[in-house]
Amino acid sequence: MARDQGEYDTARTRLRESLAILKNIGDRRGIAFVLEGFACLAAAENQLRRAIALAAAAEALRRIIGAPPPPTWRADVERSVGIARRTLESDAVEKATVRGHAMTLDAAMTFALETL
Repeated sequence: MARDQGEYDTARTRLRESLAILKNIGDRRGIAFVLEGFACLAAAENQLRRAIALAAAAEALRRIIGAPPPPTWRADVERSVGIARRTLESDAVEKATVRGHAMTLDAAMTFALETL
């Protein structure tokens, strides 16, 4: 909600808190949600390559654990990250996607927490 209201710092804080909790309890499904949340936040902040890479990392994690996102959540992520995909050149989209797919879980979480 904070992201949708333009409160990006609040959204980032909540996502960081959520990621720490989910990492501690080992909830990989929850971590995928948070990575997607970070992807949507990055898209809202016009960090397009970052948004695509984070979405791809979440997609790879979901594939590994066999947990597709609920349809309404998938639509929200696709809407946010889709803008980034349509804005960037196809080569940049491909590179960001490959980067996200190649990330380990720890690397994806570290990348999500980086401040630009």
